[in-house]
Amino acid sequence: ALVFAITGLVWSFEWFGNGFYFLTSGGDIKTEHQHPHSDTLRAEQALPGKYAALDSAFYLALQNEPEPQRIYITPYPQDADDAIEVVFYQKKGKFYSHNEYFFDQYSLKPLRTPGDRYNEAGFAQKLEMANYDLHTGAIAGLPTKILAFFVSLICASLPITGFIYWWKRKRKQRNLSF
Repeated sequence: ALVFAITGLVWSFEWFGNGFYFLTSGGDIKTEHQHPHSDTLRAEQALPGKYAALDSAFYLALQNEPEPQRIYITPYPQDADDAIEVVFYQKKGKFYSHNEYFFDQYSLKPLRTPGDRYNEAGFAQKLEMANYDLHTGAIAGLPTKILAFFVSLICASLPITGFIYWWKRKRKQRNLSF
């Protein structure tokens, strides 16, 4: 229940997430995740066709990870300086273990940002990436999802069972006082 409470607070309140990151990183300040930007001066180098850059970026990223379990690709970039983002999730049904690849939408030059590779991330960054999977119980697959269900069921029943216990005790005390 404590894990659900902490991960829910990290998810809900930025101040709590920043404080938790500070504690788990040993005093580092959490930097906001930012995507790299494309060089708009290279717009004339763009590949012909609207989706040619997306396809090429996907195949370039696929060279680094030949067997991803799930893939996310940004839709066609909206702004002139948006980068193409390709995310490869390494474990089926889990969000925490993933690598992000960014490419300039005009030149397809690879772009990097801190924390874009799971294996290169520090403990606090990995814990932050695992927040959703911890909160939902998906971190270790079906067994932890079942465990999360029962823990949630018990936590939800505590106010009801607590009230019933209090009410029975109050009735018993009333009967003894007469």
